[in-house]
Amino acid sequence: MRRISHLLPLTFLAGISGLLGCLGVPDSDELAELAEEDVGASEEMLVARPAARLILTDSVIARLKARAAAGDAAWTALKKRCDDYTTGTMHPPNGSTYPGYPNVGQGYQGDEYPPVVRALGICYRVTTDTAAQARYGEAGVRLLEAMSTPVASGGQKPSTDLGYGIRNYVVGMAFGYDWLYPALPAATKTRLVASMNSWIDWYDESGLIKNDPIGNYFAGYYLAKTAAALATEGENAKASVYWNDVVTRMWGQLVKPKFTSMMAGGGWPEGWGYGGRAVLYMVEALWATKTATGLDWWKELPLAREQATYARYFTWPSLKHMDDQGTIRAGINMRPSAAMFLGLATMLEQQGDTSAAVARGFAADVIAAAGDDSAPWSKFLYGDTAAARSGYQSSGLSHFAAGPGHVGMRSSWDKTAVWGALSGGAYINAAYSGEQMFNAGGLSVVVGDQPVLMNATGWLPQNCGNTCENLVNDDSYGTSQRRLHNTFFVDDATNRYNPGQNSLSPVDSNAHVERYEDRGAFVRARATGLGDQYGSPTVKPVSQFTRDVVFFRPGSFVLFDRTTVAKASADQWMSFHTPVAPRQVTTADATQKRFDVVVGSTLVGSVRALLPKSASTTTTTLPASTARLEVHAPVRAAAQQWLTVVSAGATLGEQTRLSSADGNVIAGNVVGVELSAPQNQVVLFSADQAATGTVSSAEYLVSQAAAEHVLVDVAPSSSGYAVTAVDSGGKWRIRVSAGGALQVSGASKTLSFKVSATGAVTAGSSTPPTSTPTSPSPPTEPTPTEPTPPTTPTEPTPTTPTEPTPPRPGGTAQTLTFTQGVNGYTGVQDLSISSLNYSSSNPVGTVYKTNDVLLADTRRYTTKALIRFDISQIPTTATVTAATLAVTFESWVGPQAMNGNFMKTPWSYGSATLGFSSGGAGSNWTAPGIGSGDVQGPTFQFLNIDDSGYQRKSIALDPGSVQRWVRSSAANQGLVLANTATGKDLRICSSEVANVARRPTLSVTFQ
Repeated sequence: MRRISHLLPLTFLAGISGLLGCLGVPDSDELAELAEEDVGASEEMLVARPAARLILTDSVIARLKARAAAGDAAWTALKKRCDDYTTGTMHPPNGSTYPGYPNVGQGYQGDEYPPVVRALGICYRVTTDTAAQARYGEAGVRLLEAMSTPVASGGQKPSTDLGYGIRNYVVGMAFGYDWLYPALPAATKTRLVASMNSWIDWYDESGLIKNDPIGNYFAGYYLAKTAAALATEGENAKASVYWNDVVTRMWGQLVKPKFTSMMAGGGWPEGWGYGGRAVLYMVEALWATKTATGLDWWKELPLAREQATYARYFTWPSLKHMDDQGTIRAGINMRPSAAMFLGLATMLEQQGDTSAAVARGFAADVIAAAGDDSAPWSKFLYGDTAAARSGYQSSGLSHFAAGPGHVGMRSSWDKTAVWGALSGGAYINAAYSGEQMFNAGGLSVVVGDQPVLMNATGWLPQNCGNTCENLVNDDSYGTSQRRLHNTFFVDDATNRYNPGQNSLSPVDSNAHVERYEDRGAFVRARATGLGDQYGSPTVKPVSQFTRDVVFFRPGSFVLFDRTTVAKASADQWMSFHTPVAPRQVTTADATQKRFDVVVGSTLVGSVRALLPKSASTTTTTLPASTARLEVHAPVRAAAQQWLTVVSAGATLGEQTRLSSADGNVIAGNVVGVELSAPQNQVVLFSADQAATGTVSSAEYLVSQAAAEHVLVDVAPSSSGYAVTAVDSGGKWRIRVSAGGALQVSGASKTLSFKVSATGAVTAGSSTPPTSTPTSPSPPTEPTPTEPTPPTTPTEPTPTTPTEPTPPRPGGTAQTLTFTQGVNGYTGVQDLSISSLNYSSSNPVGTVYKTNDVLLADTRRYTTKALIRFDISQIPTTATVTAATLAVTFESWVGPQAMNGNFMKTPWSYGSATLGFSSGGAGSNWTAPGIGSGDVQGPTFQFLNIDDSGYQRKSIALDPGSVQRWVRSSAANQGLVLANTATGKDLRICSSEVANVARRPTLSVTFQ
């Protein structure tokens, strides 16, 4: 093994501040861990030749050889391809572009070369037939020499299309150099090095978006430079220079910080026409770095997991189409990429990530529904049919990606389900790439495989080819009116892109999704700051555009939009694009406008405008039988409110607008709608135009039918809310007032409850389907350097813990607060388990007890915190109505988030076997470090943890889960806390910290 040096950002000084803990003194175990981490960060070991450095490790090759020996069908198909290629002609770039198989030409800017190079490389490394191996090596040499043809002799110019081909030429040559290394003559190696260097040198100087990582051009450049540097080190004088640039600039200053912030939660803003390959380029670069050097960059950036999760949630229910936001070229098949899912699953397996089985299970269903787009080499390398797979149907029904500001939601995992996607973020695509579309605030809706609201920029090129691709391009960059989106428009000539949106990044735009929650019966999301996506940083034709979305399962999307424009006299409208011309239908309320979407003879959905009242509408015919419905404000004014219901499916019913002007809102500044089908549902929004206010009471009339009620922007109250339903002339008179058992959902400020047909009121949906939302902090331009902590940390100012009081008889609500050491309470047990020193001979790993700080982060070692409160003071017959956990975090980087779960598997604080593999109470964890089978109930998450040092945060806990603790002390296995990010220090002050105000506190309200 040989060492190569590189320039890494110094981590020791920045990292040690995070180890100082709540007392500011690191313990010996933490210092030992830090020292070992720093050694690992300062140098890496480069795999020695002739072994492959890129991806094909000894263990990977051993597995591939075992599959080949067992007659794996993918190997049989790949070997046949390789055998055929040995008889083919390898054409240089100026030769035949698409010669007949088994001959090979460059295709589109070299894209036909890499699949053949990889195929021959894998066959060369896997076959046990020495004669066949020699043939594969010889064919590979011929192909690599054709690819590396000098420009003067007919080779490809690196400058072609601003360097597009680097993703094919250099990636193909680098992997060929590595995988076919023993077969390469010295002259071929020299030729390849010269060719790769010429490409990289040109791109370093002149390539498109070389300093902006969120784009397909950069993704190809990143993989190319990473692979070339690692493959040729030792035989290329420039390799170490290239690698230093990869480490310091490309990874340290660009990829890691920007993907952590602006791509959190996954997605690809350019759309999945580019996204499938670009995502694999990025993740393969991280994998190659790991296999060649041992650096675990993919642990610092969970790119594979987030992208696999995002792509699953943004696949249409039919499994035949991906979400078609972004640029979609004519002829592009938007079916989900099995190659991408299988590739990501394999890379997750290599990381030991348990979500790999879910990604592989989803890929299997995609293949069954839409086919397999894997090239033969990819199908063999990534498509291991014996690898573990698991179902995804029990996972959550929505996903929030905070970086791009996308929310994907569905009614179920059935192939005929309703699906919707909200786009609420700023423009994050690389500058001058121009592939992200201009649809901030846009909503698309699909039933199974049939759009109700379509992304016109994606649907049109798929259905009318080049004509429609040209139409989209003209709308975006020709006339630049940018009308082809389901969002808000205003006719203002001061807007360069009148009447549409600009491409402002988070530097100049605050567009983001600030609220998201999934409560089972409904999903609620708010996109705000959308007005910044109009005009320019200095010219603001739209000062406000806030879109609230409530998706009532199974198929009703309620949109409440608040807009304010600079030019009060301007025409303003909302646009909705449909796959066929919508049919206007008469409504009982003449001030509403209803348009049904009927495909053939099948009703697939409807769009109904409830506000503004008596809106004027226009329908514009578009190619491929599609159309645009515009809902215009009938009275022009600077401020407008828009209320729209998009219904998906054939079951439609009456919709009643609720407002004081309609006489059915008696008290409270609220407006909303009552839906009668497919089931009765009521939603009310605070009518505050600025979308910053809240309501604390409301009174309104609805039908006497069982319904779920959702009130948005209700002021949080420690005393809760009471709701009554009283008959009033054949209607229910619903009264919401302060002081009661119903609780608002924390920062989302949503109150939900159910009213039965007899007027009984019960708590609404509070337990969401399992999901893993990402922190909703808006993405910002990140600073790549580590923040310097202040010399004197700012002290938090938490509320002084209250003394536990004895329970009182009767049904009056009361609250007990539990803090270690306050008024004699000593019922807290907390500790941290760590994979430090974990092995088969030391299954405990490392356990931290009686420390001032709880460790719950993932750096080189994984640590998780366990905490349990003895709440036996609460009578077992009591009913828990609310519970809150408050803790003090220590964080010098941000934003961060901390996930929590209710523990199910028993653990014993005093057991010698308690640790990374076992709870010490007679059974092991379901997976080392606590697995998904060890927890139960809904996940909770502390959000918006910033870089200010010590900060007190509180979170509402699921009352039902705390209720189990009250009923049975054996059920009280406490909570587990874990950091959602890798490579970031995030500490929690423990129950032993000297400052009582920093200790964890549990508050429980019960009757």
